Amino acid sequence: MSSPVEPPATRVLRLLAEADGLLSGETAARRLDLSRAAVWKQIEALRSVGYVIESHGRNGYRLAAVPNAAVPSEVLPRLRTKQFGRSYHYLAATPSTIGVLARLAAQGAPEGTVVAAERQEAGRGRMARGWFSPPDAGLYFSLLLRPVVEVARVTSLPLVIGLAVAEVLAPYLPDGEPRVKWPNDIWIGGRKVCGILCEMQAEMDGIHHVIASAGINVNLEAQALPAELQAVATSLKMA
Repeated sequence: MSSPVEPPATRVLRLLAEADGLLSGETAARRLDLSRAAVWKQIEALRSVGYVIESHGRNGYRLAAVPNAAVPSEVLPRLRTKQFGRSYHYLAATPSTIGVLARLAAQGAPEGTVVAAERQEAGRGRMARGWFSPPDAGLYFSLLLRPVVEVARVTSLPLVIGLAVAEVLAPYLPDGEPRVKWPNDIWIGGRKVCGILCEMQAEMDGIHHVIASAGINVNLEAQALPAELQAVATSLKMA
């Protein structure tokens, strides 16, 4: 498989991050084989998702701050995968990442496509429950899978994903944490920090796709929790 092509905004961002001082528009245009107008357009696109980029007249630009969000230009350069996450869609707000990804799946999106959101207005949990998904507080995402296996084998997928998420979180937590709770939860100190949901579309001839979703409470504060979640939910920040 060929290496993924970097989006123009990511290439401009990389130059800004590597610059020792200011990066002139002329230098960026020459190194990226773009027009200066195209460079400016990409800088405006970066600003629109939260990057603070200072303009210093003819002297150029300086990267002053990066957004605290899972925007593509922060996520894609850090991926070590060949396929998973390479098709990445970030939304500031959406009813549910599951719904967005289901539409993309029906349109033929490739396996490994990810939809992430800063906020979900109607986050979904198991058994038609909701998932509290306020902004600036968690990671909310869905992953598209197209497994070529028997339907019965998909039933273990929530546990597999739970183990993977727990492995990622463990280095940042006290020994013995987190714990995977069957069938689809991850707990810290006896409270839920992550919920996992897998939805499958299948026909007689096999599985069409599986949407695996996770909501991880990261920066959630105790006082922000609804009353009904106060005794059962936690976050990495509260742990």
